[in-house]
Amino acid sequence: MTHPGPVELFKLDQQTARNQKDPYSSLCVISTISKEKQPQSRTLVLREVEGSLAIFINKSSPKWEELNNGVALQTYWASTQIQYRMSVSTKPIDKEIINQSWQLRPEIPKKMDWIYENGFPQSSEVTSLDQIRTETGKITEIENLTATENATGLILTPQKIERLSLDTPDGIHDRKLFIHTKERWSESQLMP
Repeated sequence: MTHPGPVELFKLDQQTARNQKDPYSSLCVISTISKEKQPQSRTLVLREVEGSLAIFINKSSPKWEELNNGVALQTYWASTQIQYRMSVSTKPIDKEIINQSWQLRPEIPKKMDWIYENGFPQSSEVTSLDQIRTETGKITEIENLTATENATGLILTPQKIERLSLDTPDGIHDRKLFIHTKERWSESQLMP
């Protein structure tokens, strides 16, 4: 019997968390380094695009530039007590896939992309939450909206994966490290 590779193992573990209705099963924390050399982390929806891990973002966000300095990804599913940490490389998702996926987004995120495009970039300062509500209220014909130029996404290709399972019968945490080199994965056991 062959064991799944670390990416396949991640997907199996994620599916188990989904089956257990873990509210974080589709989320990840992405960490980058800002231009001021400060770590920055934020929670995003982790997607799958053509069999690969992916995130969708807006180029008006400060994280877009930060993603060029390297990306780390982390997940934790309390339902299974499994954590993953990954170092990943990125490449842009094809614009046609972005356009198709964008149409499946809920109404408010669609409106937000258009607000980012028209004078209020993501993370920019506004006077209040009511101002954001006013701006979203100005966009009424949602069915005619298409993906903005800044709507984009990235395929995440893991280079290093660390899997930590806290759910062991004897209480000794199972921590494994997988490193991708020359078309194959190496595996080692780590002290927890």
